[in-house]
Amino acid sequence: MSLVGGKDMAKRLNELPLAVSRRVQRQALQKGAEPIRAEMASSAPRDERANAPHLADNIVIGTRTKTRENEGETIVEVGPALQPSDHFYAFFQEYGTAYAPAQPFARVAFDLNTRKSLNIVMSELWASIRKKLALGSGMSTQRGNL
Repeated sequence: MSLVGGKDMAKRLNELPLAVSRRVQRQALQKGAEPIRAEMASSAPRDERANAPHLADNIVIGTRTKTRENEGETIVEVGPALQPSDHFYAFFQEYGTAYAPAQPFARVAFDLNTRKSLNIVMSELWASIRKKLALGSGMSTQRGNL
């Protein structure tokens, strides 16, 4: 039995971490978060005052700064923008208070779009890996089963 191309394959496998770098991970997660953000924005409440800043218009995708607790992790968050600060009430809207029942919009958006979002993230990461492995090798870039 002989293995042809083993050194080349080993070299390419060692290059995989570059293919899924933090930048690539962040971009894939941001693309994957978009269906959740869009659903959240469509379900979030609108202020009855016409000129008020609406929570629904201020749902964003952001990245969290690396801390000791999440060392080596890529984190993307979806939720109300920090500015304007008029949206502090989103928490109360989602979970309710002693005086007002919960009217969830964030958890519903997450539950409805988790599968779609994960498929987008997987597709983006897979495309990056295929591109990295296929560069200059003439290798097929057909998607296989993971």
